[in-house]
Amino acid sequence: PAPFPATPAPIAVTPAPAPVSTPAPVPTGTTPAPAPLPAPVTPAPVVTPTQAPMPSPVAPPPSGCPGCLPASSYDPLTGNGVYTRTALSASTLTSGSGAPSSLLDWVHMEVPGSAAMPLHSFEGTLELLNVAVESTNFVKVKDSFNYDSDAERLQLPPVSFELVSHGSHIIPSVRGSRESAHPFWEIALEPGRCWSEVSDGGYSRCALPFALTQRNSNCVHNGVFTFVFNNDNSGTISSVWHQIASETCLYYKFDFSALATATYSNAPVSGGALLRSAFETEVASRMTTKPLSDVATDLNGDPSKFAPDVDPLHVSAYGFVYNNVHYRQLGPTRVPGSGTFPYPDGLVLPSYSTAKTHFYTAALMAVELEYPGAAAATVGSLIAFAR
Repeated sequence: PAPFPATPAPIAVTPAPAPVSTPAPVPTGTTPAPAPLPAPVTPAPVVTPTQAPMPSPVAPPPSGCPGCLPASSYDPLTGNGVYTRTALSASTLTSGSGAPSSLLDWVHMEVPGSAAMPLHSFEGTLELLNVAVESTNFVKVKDSFNYDSDAERLQLPPVSFELVSHGSHIIPSVRGSRESAHPFWEIALEPGRCWSEVSDGGYSRCALPFALTQRNSNCVHNGVFTFVFNNDNSGTISSVWHQIASETCLYYKFDFSALATATYSNAPVSGGALLRSAFETEVASRMTTKPLSDVATDLNGDPSKFAPDVDPLHVSAYGFVYNNVHYRQLGPTRVPGSGTFPYPDGLVLPSYSTAKTHFYTAALMAVELEYPGAAAATVGSLIAFAR
């Protein structure tokens, strides 16, 4: 993919000092009048809050993280952080006790409506240490070529990513599929979200969409990482829950979930400020998206006419663009409950023949622009021996 355009750093502006008033000169031989006494200050009335405030974040070590970016307020969350969590509590993530043995509803990995801004700014390297999945956490849905006989398919490739948070978002320094030494898998990580919940006891919580991509193949299996962290002791992180429950793949489908131990090194990320500004530019430049159901009100159309004529479980996403609006619908996943993938902007889709279609179509348009009529020319008229 083309690199993000560089965005110049903002120029710091130092406000001019307020003008100092000079008292008027006192005429010679005149005794200046004494200055009046200041009026007594009436203390402001004490207001008793109706709701307990968010707990203060855990105090960072005195040295902090020299060179790290300051926390930002980008895309602020305005909730009070009060949320009743029924799975993946901070206690479960940090101790491993009561870890789920199967897929969870995506709601446990989404930003709650009452979420507050994160208490910490994530910057540094996240690494998963044990990436094997117990057989009880792997459920084969379809395997046309008996892939699950290869034990290494039940392991993620090495996961080590540099990440920078930006307000309520968290951004990997490298996006898209990354090569690895794993014999079967590569991995892609996309931007996610960070927030805080009162019940997390001073931790901040994040979730990031990721995808397993098959080496030398187009199949993509989408999932989510989630964890809690703080910046104590140069970075403290819980285990990372991850699960996969959908894919764009005809012949190999599976459900995959696990709690993996992890490390977090809180340290400056090279180019972190550029990552932040480039992400803002990208988000501001995105096409407007609406659910496909809005076709009924926006275009007086029937959304069901656009649904693919196949089993919805075999569909990752579908939609169309009209008047610079992307009407889209995600297919269901196999999780219980809410169903669709929780981070649609981070859903990785395979290329298959779309790359060939786009390349040759764009190339033909370029040739037609340079040589009008070329698109209508026959091969025989251009190559003598083909006549």
